[in-house]
Amino acid sequence: MRGTLKIAWFALIFASIALIPAAVRAEHLKEMFLPQSGHIEMKASISVKLTNADVRTLEDVLALREKLNDRPFDEASVTSWKFLERAGLKKVERELPPPMRNVPADQMILSSEWQDVVIDFDGSRQGFSVDDPGDLPYRSEVTVGPGSCVELEQLNGRWTYRHFNYVRTHSWRHFNCERLLSREAFLFRNKYSVRPIGNFELFTTMFEYRGRDELLLVDREQDAVLVRASRWKHNDLIHSFTLHMQMQSQESPQPHQVPAVTLHFYGGRGVGADRTWHCNVYWLEKADFAVTFPPERFVLNVPAKERYHAEGEKYPRWVNAPILDITHKTLKMVTEELNKQHK
Repeated sequence: MRGTLKIAWFALIFASIALIPAAVRAEHLKEMFLPQSGHIEMKASISVKLTNADVRTLEDVLALREKLNDRPFDEASVTSWKFLERAGLKKVERELPPPMRNVPADQMILSSEWQDVVIDFDGSRQGFSVDDPGDLPYRSEVTVGPGSCVELEQLNGRWTYRHFNYVRTHSWRHFNCERLLSREAFLFRNKYSVRPIGNFELFTTMFEYRGRDELLLVDREQDAVLVRASRWKHNDLIHSFTLHMQMQSQESPQPHQVPAVTLHFYGGRGVGADRTWHCNVYWLEKADFAVTFPPERFVLNVPAKERYHAEGEKYPRWVNAPILDITHKTLKMVTEELNKQHK
């Protein structure tokens, strides 16, 4: 009798294991289009604070997208923030920072809410420019290479080469396909459970990352990513989310859809009508993923008699002789090169 029960017990275990794959339906998104190179032109907002944003659950996220996406966007409706009215959202107006030493209060100004951004990328190589056309004109050009990254910054007509080890430690790290399109290799490699939501599919990660689930709302037939969200595992509340709207079809390098508008929400606080979120908005004017670049596109040389400022250093240094292809070099390598120049 005991032997019969033991056999029956093992049979039940193996039967349960056999049923797990059918119940979970583990899938990935490796067939989705993943840009390897591209050229993007867009307007990017600063981070703004939104009120009357009672978004707490995935259902709230999907409802918000439906309200915002109920009519076409154009540049004027986006950059004027009028599109927020569709969902009853309100932007908190910025205030001037406290007066600085030796700067009169009436001369304090705010940077523009929108910047013109151009992005080129080819594999791990990146180059992008950021223009702020406001009262204090500002331009920044960034080149990312295998060894480091450099920001060429112009303020009041003066250029400085700012050298960093890693692009992901700085504010312009979000100018990439992960933030703008929710298309990134690690997202598409993940294993997900899948369930239908209307005409789309909701992909939920089958593992926990920092106590959160990763969710993607996808139209696989059209190769479109519509929503990405991060949800706390312990209470199912949304930690952050990204909405992609006004999808546009592209045929090259393979059929897929890209958004004209992307909104990234983070830092939700409060409850009900008092709930607030911080938000970045991106208006994509052009996206070309079939582009090729000449080798020199991502090569940056620092000319002689220019200012070089390494991350962690208090003051910039003057360059006596050109530093060639600087993003192939680490900060340590460039420091040694400069020390030899100044001997």
